[in-house]
Amino acid sequence: MIRIKDIASEVGLSTSTVSVVLRGEAQKFGIKASTVIKINETAKRFGYIKNDFARIMRGGKSKIFGFITRNNYETEYSGRILRGILHETSRIGYSLRLYKESESDLDSTITAILSQKICGLILSGDLSKGYIREILVRLHVHSIPAVTVNIANPLGGLGIMSHDEKGIQEITEYLMKRGCQRLAYYGVQPSADYSVHRLNGFRNAVRNAPAALQFREFLQPDLALSVLMEWKPDAIVCDSDYHAARLLQDAFILRTNIPEEVSITGFAGIQISEYAGVSLTTMAQNFELMGINAVKILLKPTSKKIIREIPTRLIIRSSTK
Repeated sequence: MIRIKDIASEVGLSTSTVSVVLRGEAQKFGIKASTVIKINETAKRFGYIKNDFARIMRGGKSKIFGFITRNNYETEYSGRILRGILHETSRIGYSLRLYKESESDLDSTITAILSQKICGLILSGDLSKGYIREILVRLHVHSIPAVTVNIANPLGGLGIMSHDEKGIQEITEYLMKRGCQRLAYYGVQPSADYSVHRLNGFRNAVRNAPAALQFREFLQPDLALSVLMEWKPDAIVCDSDYHAARLLQDAFILRTNIPEEVSITGFAGIQISEYAGVSLTTMAQNFELMGINAVKILLKPTSKKIIREIPTRLIIRSSTK
């Protein structure tokens, strides 16, 4: 196996100089460009491979981030967040270690994170707040920075979210401008961060609406379209693409014409919104950018509260008039 001292002997320089160059810190120590080229070319010719694990064990620091989620990356949004994280870590020369939530064995998860000496952890929004809180508290003891993605940081630290409230408000206002007079909001009970913000966005939009506007909230996610249609809405604002897609499926079965009889909108911009029987008007979230920003924040961790909100984008399709 080729060692640093073999390269140093070949180029006639000290092992410390060769080590600095191979770590990518030549500029920091003022090493000439010609020396850097000479060392790197020799290392390549010798077939030298860096042993990052050995360096981690000696120095206690790594260029490895961790990402932990509940659903094992099976849902589209987690996969797209992961895609953004991988894009950014690859760009800056870092690696990524993946973890899956295990509420029954949190100690083992923490032990794995600490033993692998990651330099920062990204926590997915599908984890429970209690689980996130416990991990954040334990990592803080060991001075390991962490950032939450697609959920607010329960300790008020680093977090990445989308403009949930502004997004729902914008799509609701769009429906009102299109002449909708009876607006129904369809979603879950406001307990999770996203559900609270999205419901608030709907309420903000209708609060300043003309007096002729009528609206109603349906906060029970298993309701059928037939139940909502008893109120005779001309538009239904759904808190997610999943809920909207289920209503579109109901509409197909009931032979309800979309959008002639009722407009339907979603939130997320996942693939199901584009390929449903009637393509869905939705507010698209940039999950990849969330992942990218999470890495950028961890590169310069701070004790200050940072909540970075990623803008959403209105995509108008066939499900609205």
